[in-house]
Amino acid sequence: MIYWLTQTLGDIPDNEDWLGTRERTLKDALRIPKRRADWLLGRWTGKHVAAAYLQETAMLEQSLSGHEGNSGMDWSQRAVRCDDLVQINLSGVGMPTVLSEIEILAASDGAPQVFLRDQPAPVTISISHSNGIGFCCAASQNHAIGCDLEKIEPRSPAFIADFFTAAEMTSVQAASVGDQALLATLIWSAKESALKALRTGLRLDTRCIEVECHSYQRPTGWMNVSVCGHNQASQFQGRWRCWNGFVQTVVKIFVAPD
Repeated sequence: MIYWLTQTLGDIPDNEDWLGTRERTLKDALRIPKRRADWLLGRWTGKHVAAAYLQETAMLEQSLSGHEGNSGMDWSQRAVRCDDLVQINLSGVGMPTVLSEIEILAASDGAPQVFLRDQPAPVTISISHSNGIGFCCAASQNHAIGCDLEKIEPRSPAFIADFFTAAEMTSVQAASVGDQALLATLIWSAKESALKALRTGLRLDTRCIEVECHSYQRPTGWMNVSVCGHNQASQFQGRWRCWNGFVQTVVKIFVAPD
């Protein structure tokens, strides 16, 4: 299962009681207001998703046993399931006190890593944000995942030529004028998600990932999208949907346990 959640800047509380000690230090080092706001949004959204996954696997309760306080929330009763994707619903729920026990820090490769009470937690997360909206996913540590949120908007011919494969460029050009912005946004978002799942980000040539979608008629539910890696042994599973003028994508790579 992959848990996911969207939040906005307006969802973040004014206080910072939900941040861990190391996170507060990192936040204070961010001098540019937008970067700080985006960082806080990613942490706020990511912590809720990580907590939901850990509670579902009973790791959260085990770690907190014998300590004062509890999660303050039963995420398992506030989830909307769609195949392998589980949406967390925080509507009408107060802030769980346990969020300060969860920290999201950067791993050596720059990818986000979750810590629970200063120890690495058995969960993988991915974080994305755009235009004041945060989108995060969490799954088992045996799965490499990536997620991305992109506003649907036209991409310039130069952008497409630089970052898309020949097949992807042909696909966008063949789409109707009304669908070109959606398809280009979907392709770019799926590439971003795949590169996050590979833990490389844009350090890897985006054209080594090829995206193909046979149906892109602005679905409200989750749809499959084909994601292939050239010269990559990894097998990808991609999902996407349209939401409020944005494209959301989730890409998963299965990693066999040691």
